[in-house]
Amino acid sequence: MKCINCGEEIPDGSTFCNKCGASQSISTKRGLLPISVLQKLKQMLEQFGKRFSSLLFKSKRNTIISSVIGIVVVIAIVVPVIYFNNPTEQFMSSLNSNNSAQAMEIYNNKIKGNTDKENIIRQRLISDAKSIYEQFKSAKIDYASALSKLNTLNQTGLASSELESIITNTNALNDSKTAFQKGIDAEKAGDYESAIEQLHKVISEDSNYKNATAQLESSKNKYITYITDIINKTSALTDNDEIKKQIDNITTIESSIGQDNRLNKVINTLKQKYSNQVLEKANSLVKQNEFDKALNLLNDNLEYEYNSNLSDRVTSIKNNEMKVYNTNLFNQLKNQLTIHYDTIDKEYTIVAKGNQAEYSNLSETVNVSPRITIKDNEIDYIFFIGFVQEDWVFTTKITFACDANRYEYTVDSTTRRDDVGNGLISETMAILHDPSKTTSQSNSLICNMSNLIEDISKSKSVQIRFNGTGYRDHTLTSQEKSNILTIWQFYNLLENDNSLVQKLG
Repeated sequence: MKCINCGEEIPDGSTFCNKCGASQSISTKRGLLPISVLQKLKQMLEQFGKRFSSLLFKSKRNTIISSVIGIVVVIAIVVPVIYFNNPTEQFMSSLNSNNSAQAMEIYNNKIKGNTDKENIIRQRLISDAKSIYEQFKSAKIDYASALSKLNTLNQTGLASSELESIITNTNALNDSKTAFQKGIDAEKAGDYESAIEQLHKVISEDSNYKNATAQLESSKNKYITYITDIINKTSALTDNDEIKKQIDNITTIESSIGQDNRLNKVINTLKQKYSNQVLEKANSLVKQNEFDKALNLLNDNLEYEYNSNLSDRVTSIKNNEMKVYNTNLFNQLKNQLTIHYDTIDKEYTIVAKGNQAEYSNLSETVNVSPRITIKDNEIDYIFFIGFVQEDWVFTTKITFACDANRYEYTVDSTTRRDDVGNGLISETMAILHDPSKTTSQSNSLICNMSNLIEDISKSKSVQIRFNGTGYRDHTLTSQEKSNILTIWQFYNLLENDNSLVQKLG
């Protein structure tokens, strides 16, 4: 058959022309021709055929001609009638005229329930959708037109899975075409990184794929030449942030185009330079006994190390400088503490030197007494907090005022107890450090105390208020503050190196 628009030869039964994309359905601007109009057309053609035939049959010589014309007339009458009375063609014609409502009305009234006709409609929709995709693929129609036509077909809901898949492929193909053009433009502008990124997105179904592959290789070579030139010109580059940025950029490109020996050589050159500067900073921190900062710096930059130089240094610090330092510090702090081991409970209790492990050690002047307990390999840091005075407050809330920062803890009758020591009775509470908690700003007596203790170490003055039926205020003494920080430092040593527990005695 020929296209009704451009005359191109196309497969019989085609709904769209493969060349110009024009619909091959017969319809008026308002939709299908009414049956009454078709019947009137049929009558007119029949009358015309009879009159024309009667003239020709008067001559015997025109007998054959008359027969042929009669057949043509019959075909001209029957074919349109059959066509326009076919529900399938009526449905497709309405759909191709963007009259979805009329198409669905025809479907519901004349097709639905007839399995054969339903299958025909479904296959027609899929076939038309594939044809639209091929037209867009070959650039015979633009993306907007293709998507509009596909969405019209998909709105019927009669082949959703297949049509949505074709729409997805159409969108992907459009993204590919767009990426190809962006890649070409970027390459012309000398932006080889963007060119490589965009050209790498071109898919094999795209007619530009072959050109994109060739252009990608060209951009890749230009980029490597460009980067190599930068490295050669910046051999004296000392800004580690700029070096790191270059490593990230090249790594991103390599993840797109695959491994390349030339790029690897450039990356290794930059990593060697960058990691050496990181090592210098880490070693400087180690000399200042800032081991945690040094280890954090090294661990944060492991992806930029050269021949494992950073990870090797992490191991070295832990096994050498840090271990020696921790052992020396352990012995130094141990002399400032009282270490008691309960052979029955198999539990260590560590308190400030001169304090008793069996009691809270609270008094009228000492309101905070820290300690460490160790049992079954579990190490805990605890504040015993309270006071001795004739009138109890029956504390319900404890507030630490560390300069401008505040830490509040709620107390109930189950966490408040009396404690006897040295003939005195104290109102006592305990705050337990739990490193698994995310913040120390908590009203629970089981919390992360890291922020509180850090603020205690920095604050010029720390005030404590016990609120209850009345209230009591207390200013942390220098000795209390020293005990808090010393035992906290010892606690962290034991936490970071459990082997030191064996040296407690």
